[in-house]
Amino acid sequence: NYFIYIILLSIITLLINNQLIKKNILINITGDRHQKFASKIKIPLTGGIFVFLGILYFFNQSFKSLILFSFFILVLGIFSDLKLIQSAAKRFLFQITLVLSFIIFNDIQILDTRIILLDSLLNNNFLNYLFVTFCILIVINGSNFLDGLNTHVFGRS
Repeated sequence: NYFIYIILLSIITLLINNQLIKKNILINITGDRHQKFASKIKIPLTGGIFVFLGILYFFNQSFKSLILFSFFILVLGIFSDLKLIQSAAKRFLFQITLVLSFIIFNDIQILDTRIILLDSLLNNNFLNYLFVTFCILIVINGSNFLDGLNTHVFGRS
């Protein structure tokens, strides 16, 4: 069932992206200097939308807070791509706020790292929440950086 959904979502993604490229809609051509060096291929700004659709399917009713959090991250990414939020500091502050609130609301903690010094620091709930927030922000921004090189996160070069 999941495999069929992934195949269908991939096919739909390719078809929609091809139509968007042909009609020059939602194309990631902002005029930024780094785009001249990354790739000559036109890439539509739809990756986050399709990732969100995947999250909706796989975590439909059991993880409502994950769906809501993912939606807010998607909106933040869309605003960033459309240059509605241009300041990197503001975007990062919004990310910190979203991730930290998600972590505190769901009480997500790292219980054991097998590093004695780190484990003793993580016994403090406040430091644990900050560390988990830091880890999730590294994943979000690291994958966003790689994806900024025109979908290298998904393997297209």
